Amino acid sequence: FISSAIRQDLSEGMDSLMHSITDSGKLMISNSQSSIIIMTIIFGVSVILLLIFVTAPWQSKVKLHSDISHRILDLIPLEALVNNIQFLSSMCTNHEEIDNARKRIIEDTDILIGTINKYDKEDDEAQDAIDNLIQQCKLAFELEEKEMKQFEYNKTKRDKHKYDHELILHRLNFLQKYLVEQNLIEQQLKNKSNFISRILADVMRIGEVSELQNQILAIKFLVCRTVTQLFDRHFIELDTEFAEEVGLIIRGTV
Repeated sequence: FISSAIRQDLSEGMDSLMHSITDSGKLMISNSQSSIIIMTIIFGVSVILLLIFVTAPWQSKVKLHSDISHRILDLIPLEALVNNIQFLSSMCTNHEEIDNARKRIIEDTDILIGTINKYDKEDDEAQDAIDNLIQQCKLAFELEEKEMKQFEYNKTKRDKHKYDHELILHRLNFLQKYLVEQNLIEQQLKNKSNFISRILADVMRIGEVSELQNQILAIKFLVCRTVTQLFDRHFIELDTEFAEEVGLIIRGTV
């Protein structure tokens, strides 16, 4: 009887001890989980606060530079360049074919600028416009060089004139590469644009979308300004000089 009682007491004691150990372990695990959750929250908040603290000065500088870029672009609107594209009477050589060819160059230049500034243009529309301009320039320049040879224009001046043709075509090819780059940037802009990025770009002028927009505006301005001024000197000075020397223009008349 005593042995049975002792075994019973030991069994109950072991059960009680096991329950006590189990409950203690569960409590420790629960406390550990709570501590880990609290520490994780504190760590996450600390990281966010540190990120804000570190990026705040950088964000201010980026916004400042972005605002300056927008102000510069606003000071020289692209629309102002379009109004300067016209064939002036001072460009006339009194050679009908040459003048008509150069008028088409001015028209193609105007089309190119209008296409660049168009909001909903096709992907290759600007590229096609500058291709047409380059092709028209080649035809016009070939005609001029042919006529210079027929009029027996001074060889030194003829070579200089031809070199200027090559220089103009080289610059157009250079601008052509910029338009290819603009097309790629516009594709990136379409892929990266969403509601939040648009808000950041339009309101705060920060973020990748804002940067892409600035790049597009810069390329537009560069191309428009360059083609606007590209033909002025050649048409007004070199072409009319040729026309005067071969007798197409009598000084004092047009």
